[in-house]
Amino acid sequence: LDWPVFSKLVMVSIAPHPLHVVADLGPIGQGASQARYFQAENGTEYVVKAPHLTGGNNPFVAANEVIAAEVAIALGLPTLEWRLLELAGALYFGAQRVDFAPLFDATIITQLQNKERIYDMVVFDLWLMNIDRHDGNIKARKVQNQPDQYVLLMIDHSHLLLPPGRRVEDLPALVNYY
Repeated sequence: LDWPVFSKLVMVSIAPHPLHVVADLGPIGQGASQARYFQAENGTEYVVKAPHLTGGNNPFVAANEVIAAEVAIALGLPTLEWRLLELAGALYFGAQRVDFAPLFDATIITQLQNKERIYDMVVFDLWLMNIDRHDGNIKARKVQNQPDQYVLLMIDHSHLLLPPGRRVEDLPALVNYY
């Protein structure tokens, strides 16, 4: 399973029509994936990830994101809308850019409309072996027209299944590890 083979599978079965990128809005400025902001032809801004952005440190970054997004959607878990994007012949995973609460703290937790989903997130992360869930990628989004109400969204799945330094051959040994 490598990115060129996986990207062709995604193109044919999951997202046959990638959106064209009209503007590279620059790096998000943090994170191991070296994600960037792109604006697509539909006018939507996306946080994008691709293996070549990581400098070769995470060849499965986009594949991990696609797998996590599709599993989360299939399970009805709260996650961002995503699209496959294309710029100069290269493919990118793009999660819709949204505004999040500046802090995820005890006050925000009490104002979450879906706080019971925190347990689902824990199970999801364990199941898909996500080693990168921390306070920087647990986010709450303000609910429009509802003061002091938020929803929890699962984001950033670049380090599940095959994070940096892990190879496909390592997966069988990890089944009983977690």
